[in-house]
Amino acid sequence: MPKLLIEAFFTTLALLILSNHLGAEQPESLRHYPPYVEDDGKMHIYFCGTGTPDPAYQWLRHPACVAIRSSGKLFLVDAGEGATARIGQLDLNLAQVDPIFITHWHSDHFGGLAMVINESWFVGANKPINVYGPYGIFNIMEGIKKSFEPDILYRSANRQGILDPVLAVATPHLINIAGEQPEVIQKVWNHGDTTVSVFAVNHEPVFPAFGYEIRFSPCKVIITGDTHVFDGLESIERDADLLISEALSYAQYISKLKQTGNNRRARLRYEKANQIIHYHSNTLDIAKMATKAGVKSVALTHLIPPPVTEADKRDLLPV
Repeated sequence: MPKLLIEAFFTTLALLILSNHLGAEQPESLRHYPPYVEDDGKMHIYFCGTGTPDPAYQWLRHPACVAIRSSGKLFLVDAGEGATARIGQLDLNLAQVDPIFITHWHSDHFGGLAMVINESWFVGANKPINVYGPYGIFNIMEGIKKSFEPDILYRSANRQGILDPVLAVATPHLINIAGEQPEVIQKVWNHGDTTVSVFAVNHEPVFPAFGYEIRFSPCKVIITGDTHVFDGLESIERDADLLISEALSYAQYISKLKQTGNNRRARLRYEKANQIIHYHSNTLDIAKMATKAGVKSVALTHLIPPPVTEADKRDLLPV
């Protein structure tokens, strides 16, 4: 049996759905940071953000972020707004996050990156975080560095000998596979039994945009990032134990549009969404591709339209 343990928070597929405890008192177990990342010989996957840039629904689902714990490491794929809050709620040690892999430079995929870097330092990281991403990473990391310079200065001055300002600045790593065929998978990082590889996806006009393959022998997990379904994905997804795919339900989107009636604000939201259909993955296409590729389990994320009710969740899935 594959060594795969999936733990999800606010995921919206039937894979795992946990209760929403908004407003509840924080349990005693969540009032501390665990001292280290436990290596229990398993891979743990946490869905820290399964939402979209639409602020109207971010109270329910924060933007994109997946945390993975394996081989004694805790790393992220994307870091949308609210990533640190979810990491804290999951009782994960923010100070141990390293590295971070970014799929592309849309705000909902890296809007929380600066806070992950800054707050991990503040709570005790003992080395700079490594951040991997596509072209543009150096400009973005330099921008984060400059914007947080006052905070780093004040906090390190107040806690001299405790907070080293050098550790507050992340180390960027450019992934350069632009122009490669989509079937090409390039290894970018490994630690112990865990390997992370990257592949190009189709999210034009966003270019380049990446997906990631995580191998934890013998398990294979694919995270698509944002893309529409294209032929090259079948070979990449082949025999995956878990496919984590962004998802747009075209049928539900049309149904929601019809239900808006004369509600101008709601109608404008769905009409605007019509402009993004071409570069996201329809749930029916995801199901067909996963079936052809022999994928064992599928988790849908980056959900469009955002499901609020249980009926919305059911209708999101293809039939």
